[in-house]
Amino acid sequence: MTATGTPAPAPAPAPAIHTIAYTLDVLVPIVDLGQQKAWMPSGNALYCSWLLSGTGWILTTALAAGLSGVLKRN
Repeated sequence: MTATGTPAPAPAPAPAIHTIAYTLDVLVPIVDLGQQKAWMPSGNALYCSWLLSGTGWILTTALAAGLSGVLKRN
């Protein structure tokens, strides 16, 4: 119940998990597919999620640097 006496709205159900969409959502930091917010991994999957997220940031940074010409072959 809220302060005015009306019942609080029920939370929206979580969307179905799609493993490929979840992986892309964790790996690519620019894209938000809504899977990472809806599902929280636990155990070893949590560490794998952290690894994917870190790898995604490194790859995105390298791609941006390569496209901007910062990284040049001598």
